[in-house]
Amino acid sequence: MFRRRRSLPTVATAVLCWPLGIVLGLVAEPWRQSGGIAAYLLIPLAVLAAWSLAVWRWPWRPTGFQVLAGSFTATQRWPNGGMFTVGGYLAAPHLAALSSSSSMADAVGTLADIPVMSVFMLIIPFLQPRLVLTPAGLECPGLGFIRTSWDGITSAEFVKTGPRAARGVRLTLVGPNRRERAETIPRGFAVDYMFLTAAIRHYLDHPEHRAAIGTAAESQRLKSIAGAPPEHDGERALTE
Repeated sequence: MFRRRRSLPTVATAVLCWPLGIVLGLVAEPWRQSGGIAAYLLIPLAVLAAWSLAVWRWPWRPTGFQVLAGSFTATQRWPNGGMFTVGGYLAAPHLAALSSSSSMADAVGTLADIPVMSVFMLIIPFLQPRLVLTPAGLECPGLGFIRTSWDGITSAEFVKTGPRAARGVRLTLVGPNRRERAETIPRGFAVDYMFLTAAIRHYLDHPEHRAAIGTAAESQRLKSIAGAPPEHDGERALTE
């Protein structure tokens, strides 16, 4: 349930999918030039929708927390490949325009437009929501979930059934006025939710262990205490 931080899969996805998007864009370029904007835009929307459906609905196995300096971090499953493909698709018209450039200045300007048109879709994958456990508490950047300290959490419960919006780890929080409210860590993070619930409960019951969050030694201890499921073949425990 813990793994090294790896950027190679994201880079490899970009290297494979961005050119694929360019190819799709060049194939669809006649539609754009003939005024078939609706059909031209339908392709990237369909790619993104299909990729999102595969990412969010398919029962992928959890990849676990990343052990970073001072935190255990899990990211949401995110349609990176679809976004990279759409980024390439948006850049394709500018590649097609190179053949009609009348001067070197026009060609350079056209090439400069390529990253500008696709940069938005290329940046989004790096803004995906995260679930972060730190010695101070818990936060979910990108989801509107406010940062809370460990002392502000009174209980954690894994909700597996019921309305989809209510599934996940339901936390009972208490504010400065001692009024309680419920917040839910939604499904979609690439971590085993029973393990996540057990980990949160462990730190609620054992504040003396919070300072070690984000270390390899603590990841090993948490796995033994919180009852992490067996690791899959090829999934290595963090040792550094």
